[in-house]
Parts: sequence; structure tokens; C-alpha cells
Amino acid sequence: MSEGYPNNTTPEEAVTLATDLQKMKDLYKERSDLLQQQQRMEAEISLYERKAIPIGHSLDVDGDIDTIVNRTYDKLQQALVDEVEAQRIQNIKDSIESKTKEKSSILKKYGSEDELYEACEGKLNYDSVTWEINTIKETIESSSGVSLTELRSFLTDDEGVDVEGLNDDTEELSQQIGQLTIQMDNIMKDDELFELQNRKSNAEARMKEALREWAVYNIANAMIHEACDHFYSDLQPSVVKTANQYLETMTYGRYRLDNDPANNEIAVRDNRSSKTSNQWSAGLGDQVYLSLKMALAQEMGNERMPMIMDDILVRFDLDRKEAACKAIYDFSRENQVIMFTCDPSLANYFRIHGTINEIRL
Repeated sequence: MSEGYPNNTTPEEAVTLATDLQKMKDLYKERSDLLQQQQRMEAEISLYERKAIPIGHSLDVDGDIDTIVNRTYDKLQQALVDEVEAQRIQNIKDSIESKTKEKSSILKKYGSEDELYEACEGKLNYDSVTWEINTIKETIESSSGVSLTELRSFLTDDEGVDVEGLNDDTEELSQQIGQLTIQMDNIMKDDELFELQNRKSNAEARMKEALREWAVYNIANAMIHEACDHFYSDLQPSVVKTANQYLETMTYGRYRLDNDPANNEIAVRDNRSSKTSNQWSAGLGDQVYLSLKMALAQEMGNERMPMIMDDILVRFDLDRKEAACKAIYDFSRENQVIMFTCDPSLANYFRIHGTINEIRL
């Protein structure tokens, strides 16, 4: 032996052996670090358990530590959601009240709403009378071929015509028209009034939109709760049971559906915690939705209808793809499945579990 190696050891073998020994040394160190990290995590978990149990009991949550932690977390999350929705509805009510006060303030400065509409109607009547006067004037001048000034001069020279009385009536009417014109101009040329009218119209439009939004929200909320009640009371047990079978197959038993009726959305649970849809990875989400689709197709109807799938495993990695093929094949034992795919490897995954009819295009 030389340098601690057998005499027949080549330099290449010595280098390889030294490298392997260094890797073993690094792995032992990494193992030691992981064990220390595990001990720290177990100590932290123990500390959190001692804190979580009293909180759970105060919220009437009993059971093992996993149940207490998960149910307590779900209740706190639901409480936060309810608080946000209550604040949103209160904001809508405050907005409606504010717009109503703004409308009252506008009308208080310029009279009642009826008086404002009466002034606007007076302006429209004035415009209509002015248009009729101009129309009559144009008709007289067109039919007589002379202007009103010339016609008035002609009537003044005609004997037997009470020109003075006619002039008095004309002047009185002209004065009244002039006064009305000044009053309506003062009303309709008031920029502040126009601005307030616009603000009033906008406030009423926003108030109607807020009321419509509030009504839609309440109707939708009632429909959602009614649908959830129907699902949990009539459909959930069999659908969830079947979906859990497919989901456990696709995740190798790691995940199952959380069928707590207190939850208003789909969630999955492992041995430690519950995850809502916004906490899923893309792959886990596809597994959950595929499981639910197959469960609904199997449990919802009396007739077995074919299920058509089009490259639904595109985002699955190799492990998920193999497990999903097994779940789909189990589903196909009682239901016809037609799958379109550009991935030739899927046929091999399905053949592991039984026979298939493959058609290549």
C-alpha cells in the first residue's frame, strides 16, 4: 500500500475514491445540520401547540392538535372575510347617504326640486314662443313681400286702423318678452347652477349604480349560499367521496378534499394543514379540478355519458402524469373516455393499467 491505498490502485481510482469520501463527509455534515434543524422545528411546533390549544378551546374547537390548528385557522380566516364584506356594504350605504345630502344641499340653495324644474320649463316655453314669433314674422314678410317695418308704416297711413292701440299692445308684449328674456338669461347663464345641475345628475347616477351593485351583490350572495346548502346537503357526500378516491390516486395518498360545510370554497387537506385554491400550485390545482370533474360526471346522472378530454395533462410533470393516467383509467372502467393528445407517451402510461384503443392521426 502507498499513501493509504492498495498497491494496485490507479491514480484515477484514487481520485474517484477521494471524491466519494468527500461527498460522504459532506452528506454526514448535511445530515447533522438537518437533524439540528428538525429538533428546532419540533421545539417550535411544541411551542405553537401550547399556544394554539387554549385559543381553539375558546372557539369551541376540540380534537387532536391538527384539527384544532386547522379549524381555528379556518374560523379566523372566515371572520376576516365577513368583516371585509360588512365594511364594503357599509361603504356603499355611506356613499348613498352622502349623495343624498349633496342633492339636498343643491336644492336648498336654489329652491325646491319642483321650482328648479319649473324654471327650466319656463326657459323651454320661452324658446318655443320665440320660435313661433319668428316663424310668424317670416311668414308675414314672405307672403306680403315687405318687411314688418314697412307694413307697420303702411298700416299707420291707413285710415280706420287703430295703430296707436296696436303699437301699445306691441310695446307691452315686447316689454314682457324682454323681462322674461332677462330673467331666463340670468337663470340659464348661471355657471354655478349648471355645475350644480351636473353634479346633481352625476350624484343620482352614482347612487343608482351603487344601489344596483348592492342589489346584485345581495342576490348573488343569496344564490351562492343556496347552492352551497344544496351541494352540502344533497350532493356533497357521494361526489366528495368519489373525488377523494381520484385525488388520492393522483397525489399518492397525500391530499384529500376538505369537506367542512363551514368552508365556502374548495380546499384540500394533507396530514398537517388545509389549503384553499389560492395556495395551490398549478399542478395540484389541475389534479383537484380533474378529480371533481370525473366525480361529478360519475355521480350526477343516471346515464353514463362519454367524457371528452383534450390535452388536460399538459401541465403535469412525469409523476403527476403517471398517477393521473391511473385515475382516468379507473374512471373509464364505468365511463367511456375519449382523450385527444399530442403526447405519445400517454398511451404507454395507460397500457400499464390495461387495454386501450389508440387512434393515431
